Amino acid sequence: MKQHIAVFTLGLSLLTSCMTDSAYRKVENGLVADIRSGQAKAVKLEVISDDIIRVIASPDGKFSNQVNLIKDTKSLPAPSFQITTSGDTIIVSTQTTQARLSRETGEVRFTDANGHTILREKTNGGKEFTPIEVEGTKGYTLRQVFESEDEEGLYGLGQHQSDEFNYKGKNEELFQYNTKVSVPFIVSSKGYGVLWHNYSLSRFGDKRPYADLGDVFGLYGKDGRAGALTATYYTDKAKNSVLIQRDEDKVDYENLKTIKNLPADFPKPSASATWEGEIEAKETGTYHFKLHYAGYTKVFVNNEEIIPERWRALRGIPFIYQGQEIGMQNEIWNDIHDYNDISTIDQYKLAREAGLSDAEALEVCGKMSRDNARTPVQWNAQVNAGFTTGTPWLKVHSDYKEINVAAQEKDPDSVLNYYRKLTAIRKAPEYKEVFTYGKTVPTYQDSETVMAYYRETKSQRILVAANFGRETVSTKLEYPVKKVLLSNQNRTDCPEEMLKLDSCEVIVLECEK
Repeated sequence: MKQHIAVFTLGLSLLTSCMTDSAYRKVENGLVADIRSGQAKAVKLEVISDDIIRVIASPDGKFSNQVNLIKDTKSLPAPSFQITTSGDTIIVSTQTTQARLSRETGEVRFTDANGHTILREKTNGGKEFTPIEVEGTKGYTLRQVFESEDEEGLYGLGQHQSDEFNYKGKNEELFQYNTKVSVPFIVSSKGYGVLWHNYSLSRFGDKRPYADLGDVFGLYGKDGRAGALTATYYTDKAKNSVLIQRDEDKVDYENLKTIKNLPADFPKPSASATWEGEIEAKETGTYHFKLHYAGYTKVFVNNEEIIPERWRALRGIPFIYQGQEIGMQNEIWNDIHDYNDISTIDQYKLAREAGLSDAEALEVCGKMSRDNARTPVQWNAQVNAGFTTGTPWLKVHSDYKEINVAAQEKDPDSVLNYYRKLTAIRKAPEYKEVFTYGKTVPTYQDSETVMAYYRETKSQRILVAANFGRETVSTKLEYPVKKVLLSNQNRTDCPEEMLKLDSCEVIVLECEK
């Protein structure tokens, strides 16, 4: 399918465009037109290629000449296009795409070469500019709204933790974080793409930020008292020993700052917590909830589990990188100058200022440095592990002669060949459906060391079980086993009644459905 891309830029600009009384003024690779009504005073259409047209709207009729940080379009070949008018509409046409601009409202509609609509802005332009001032600097908050058909799917936006694939009718904040990689680009099931060409914090969907529970709902504790939920903190995961119980009108432990609000002496690694009570909507409508968590959370509504406990990578697209496929190790260096990670360097400086010696500071900071996993991939036992004949950005790990791709290619029991077996099972025609689309059902949740779950479809059931503990664990099988699909201990015999897992053992079993 031919894809069309619209690039939208809204913002405060610096360079005045001196408009005349004509319908538009032609500029390099496009045009500028004054808009008679609405919040956008001028709109610029810039042709990037036959399939890409950039739309820039300005609240004051001015446009910036700053360098495009996403793509230096000036290095691209000069595009071929035509400009025509039809009544109040200005039309920019390429070989495949047309952008139709209403001079009255600033609304832009994209069509193919035959005039069939691909995408259109909301009636009257859908552009909003709200003046703001932050620390003495004046600017605008911006909003752009498009028309979208009910059956249309919208995909993209980068890597987020909400387990959402189709963002139609959903909300997402776009910013960069350790486990969040935002890409302001969506692809439609109708065959077009939209790049939100803006470097600021942005929100897709509802423009309002998420609020705490107590700001939106009336809250009641489990005893019926109004004002807050009942928060119970336990010293163990089995919830046998209560540390403290208190009222809380919000559940916010997202980061290192808010986690300080946890009760004193709360033993996080081995503990658990629950929030119980009732919520009452203050007005009728559809409510969207945002859950920040690594996967060790369950949510119940009216005693029905709506969000099960699950690790964040159980379903989705697997990524194998940073040398995981050959079992590359973390590297610890004895000189801060060997590190490039700005966070590690900053932590080292703080540790020295706090009184730690050079060796002590390196020991503390080196263990958690992100550079541990950023050393060059170890291809063979030659100079620089075969990665480059030049100078790599980080030192090669000292164990590259023992751990490298060339050596593991020859070893049938190597980490590399284990990953290949795992990938082959996932892609196998008879299992591709269940591993790609099968639902995830957690099991053996009472175990402190075993992580296990089923992947299930109507006709298949796969058990994945891993023992992360130091001791061997035995547990009763819930379903008869048909076949051993994978074992890092090379087990081939199907267990009958009991599943035995040695320390660090992983097994994948096909069970009867």
